[in-house]
Amino acid sequence: MSGEHLIERLVGAWQLSRVISNGASYRGRAVWRPEAGHLHYREDGTMRLADGRIFSCYRSYLFQLDELRLTVYFDEQPPRLFHRMELKAGDDGTFRAEGHHDCGRDRYLTTYEIGNFIRIVHDVKGPFKDYRLIGTYQRQTVR
Repeated sequence: MSGEHLIERLVGAWQLSRVISNGASYRGRAVWRPEAGHLHYREDGTMRLADGRIFSCYRSYLFQLDELRLTVYFDEQPPRLFHRMELKAGDDGTFRAEGHHDCGRDRYLTTYEIGNFIRIVHDVKGPFKDYRLIGTYQRQTVR
């Protein structure tokens, strides 16, 4: 499968659920939509902290696929690199990739699984951060 087919697999709306090892959680909606030369990703949802506080939040990234090389940028002006990785197809048709991002002295190690579902795991370690974030995406059904 090429990057073009993978883009088709991502485009659209997804229900997003995150579990964070520090006791926080997130529920929301994510949308990938094609724009000139990339996919624009935006998620909107509700974060619940371990202490019970709840607030609305969002994230926005730019995804660029060149065959099976995935590059993710922070949606800023100018865009800033988050990570770059090679996707590998498994026998089950699921694509997997690993990447990293240094944020000061903290390091994000990220794994992607893209199939009929999407799973993104960030393991964050360093002097200022220490947590695991597991995001699971399911295709949103139209009601």
